[in-house]
Amino acid sequence: MVVTCEQIVPAAELRADADQNGLPPFFVDAVVPQKLGAHPTACRFFYDYDPQHLNEYKRVARDDEAYETWLAKWVFGVADHDDYLAKVGGAQLARLAADPVRGYAVGLDRR
Repeated sequence: MVVTCEQIVPAAELRADADQNGLPPFFVDAVVPQKLGAHPTACRFFYDYDPQHLNEYKRVARDDEAYETWLAKWVFGVADHDDYLAKVGGAQLARLAADPVRGYAVGLDRR
């Protein structure tokens, strides 16, 4: 299994709160750091979920033609993850930045 993560931390940090680690190490073949790799979902203390993106997905998933168009734009229409993030847009990604104490984006419009 390949695991993506926001950052690689020392093993001692993982062991300090081991019950927060959901994957036993023997399941993991490789670890790949990928900033914003969980978008449009959240990564606590890094960024919140993207309600606009998820609501768009929810809307288009009801219709095969609309879903095909969405896939062409967001999945097959990007060269790589950086291209995907550029398409999401820096301003939108900045709105999702998590408060370092609360762990989520304060004041994010979740509608």
